[in-house]
Amino acid sequence: VSFMPIHPSDGSSRIPRARPVRAPRRCFGAAPAVRTREGWTPALGSWLWWCRQDQSLVVLCEDRGASLFASSKTMFQWAADVENLSNLQEEQTKELTRWLKQFFPEEYSYGGLFKLDSHKVLALGGTVEHRKRAACVGFMALLCQDPSKLSPQWRRVWDEVHENWQWLPEKRLTHFYDLESQDFWRNIEGWHPEISRSFQGPLTIAELRRCEAITSSGLEDILRCCQPALHAKLRRSGNEDVEIDLTHSGRPWYQLIANHPEMEEIVGPGIERFSIAARLNKLDPYHQAPEVFCVAERTDQSTSMFSDLKQTHEMLQKRRTEKDETLAFRLAAGWQVRQRWEACLPNVFVNLIEEFKQCRGLREEDFRRPAPGIHAWTLQAESRRAFRAWLEERRPCSELKELRRSANTPDLQQAVDKAISRNAATDSPDACTPLQKLLLKDILKGELHSLWRLDPSRNPEAERDYAECLDWYYTSDPRIRFSHDEVSDVFLHGAHRGQPVEATVQQLLCREASSYEIPALVAMEWSGKLYIICGNRRFKAFKQCYERTGWDAMFKMIVHTGPSSHPCRTIPDQTLRMLFFLKALQAMNTTCEGRNARFRL
Repeated sequence: VSFMPIHPSDGSSRIPRARPVRAPRRCFGAAPAVRTREGWTPALGSWLWWCRQDQSLVVLCEDRGASLFASSKTMFQWAADVENLSNLQEEQTKELTRWLKQFFPEEYSYGGLFKLDSHKVLALGGTVEHRKRAACVGFMALLCQDPSKLSPQWRRVWDEVHENWQWLPEKRLTHFYDLESQDFWRNIEGWHPEISRSFQGPLTIAELRRCEAITSSGLEDILRCCQPALHAKLRRSGNEDVEIDLTHSGRPWYQLIANHPEMEEIVGPGIERFSIAARLNKLDPYHQAPEVFCVAERTDQSTSMFSDLKQTHEMLQKRRTEKDETLAFRLAAGWQVRQRWEACLPNVFVNLIEEFKQCRGLREEDFRRPAPGIHAWTLQAESRRAFRAWLEERRPCSELKELRRSANTPDLQQAVDKAISRNAATDSPDACTPLQKLLLKDILKGELHSLWRLDPSRNPEAERDYAECLDWYYTSDPRIRFSHDEVSDVFLHGAHRGQPVEATVQQLLCREASSYEIPALVAMEWSGKLYIICGNRRFKAFKQCYERTGWDAMFKMIVHTGPSSHPCRTIPDQTLRMLFFLKALQAMNTTCEGRNARFRL
């Protein structure tokens, strides 16, 4: 039986390039050996199998930030000789999920079947982004005809697919549930025990500030990875809570704290014990299953808990955010609202909440703080009943009806499309009159409170919010263009605010900083090119490194589609989407098609 139908060579001469070496990991304890992430692949036989049922390749992605999966889209584009991932479409059915639950825990049973010509890859992962990256890995291995062109990391993947392959086991994979061996960690890059990480305790702020931090998505992957084992132990033991003590495990648990906005509050006088736990009376509001969270025990016997990099559980008790309010209403509605996707418009539920607030009003006493049970802010019983009754009647205020009619978003979209098309019809960006430019500047100046959400240098959560359109790019990619003719030589936003661009260039060249630590750029795909809308100075720094030394740095970039032929649907909020287009229109003042940008004198 032929398992790997290989396509005939297309004569492509593109060769995948190795990623730049990452700076050595810094951590407390004994001096760590110099380590890089290049070359890491998941453990053999634990993430890649062949399926007897339909001869498809099964690929599981548990860590989308791992070097292998981070570069998977670029490698797929090279192997398939395509410019984007538009031909990768996921087919997902309930029957497929039921079948996968025979082998995998629920967290990884939402598989998607991807097809490309005669190849099929069954991709598994906790989110759509995980599955898409898993599919890219599988297709790269199936499509590549000449493994000698691959780096050692990707050659091992190719060998496992073509030479060391094995069938998907016909019974449940037990390593996901084994708390004794903790084998469920083995496919998380950089999360393996090392003697150099021996914990001497207690952990202080000074030591933590020298450590490398983990991302929000990285924390999500780690918590999802150990969740099946913790839930299984809760069911078996009958205990109220279970935990995994990481204090002396040699795993870099301190990275989970190093990027938290409440890091100082979590550490306090010092951390002497750290664990990941699950508790029966603390339920995740989205799945209503025991929530998995981190527990830091301090030297003064107090504790701090968190399950994301937004806020601690203690802060959740004290402060209610806008997102907490929205979640409270979703829980009150039981996640079911008739005509929620009415007219195919996003944010319908958020708009419903605003209508309800306008018609009835809200008071502080309408909300209930997190308590045993659902770990989230909820509506009081009376307010919950009132909201449900209002949803049944659905009688919005007349003022809101008039406001909705006056703010006709499709009309705004048509106006923006027409303006950009007219601007594209001329060779000169001066087609806009000075008065038009001033008006555009004033419009955007009044909306800066919204636009910041799209730029990771000002909103770190943007990388997670737009993960589906985030990818890795090489500096030399000819499609990437500046949108400006001139850029400031000093950064204006983020952690590097006030720092000269040249200083970042020197840090990158001396490996004092890594390109992976720099916030993702934001670009708009238009006319076959990727014009940078947010991050021209960051791209200038990468360009300077490339021009001086030839180092082709790889960096993150969020790419939104342009308005001309493929209307942008990567920004769900229509108003924010239109503001992004207006921002792009204002930014596009290049006179050389973005090939270069000089520093402003």
